[in-house]
Amino acid sequence: MPDETTARESAAKLWRRYLAVTLDMQKMFDKDDLDMFMELVEQRDGLIKQIDAVPENDFRTSDEFAKIVETIKPIDMQLLYRAKTWLNKSRHQTSAVRSYDVRTYGGVGGILNREY
Repeated sequence: MPDETTARESAAKLWRRYLAVTLDMQKMFDKDDLDMFMELVEQRDGLIKQIDAVPENDFRTSDEFAKIVETIKPIDMQLLYRAKTWLNKSRHQTSAVRSYDVRTYGGVGGILNREY
């Protein structure tokens, strides 16, 4: 069946691209390039939509798919952990900055407004 073969080839190509984008995401996180990282997240989301649109095929039962998933899973777990750590650190820094916000009241001058 040519349609099933074409669908399988399309799925394989998209999953390979998904793996490549995931590896690039890891590199951008390592370089602390969060703008590029977020762009890659969007690209990967688009790939998932394309993968979902591929007609039914047997690629997900192949050894190649199993290897791709085996490679992606630990990277995803690492990225999730690191993203949560970064978010918590960012929240803490924002909180610290806000707690020492200098404000002016009624033209009297600035005072430290420590939030407790």
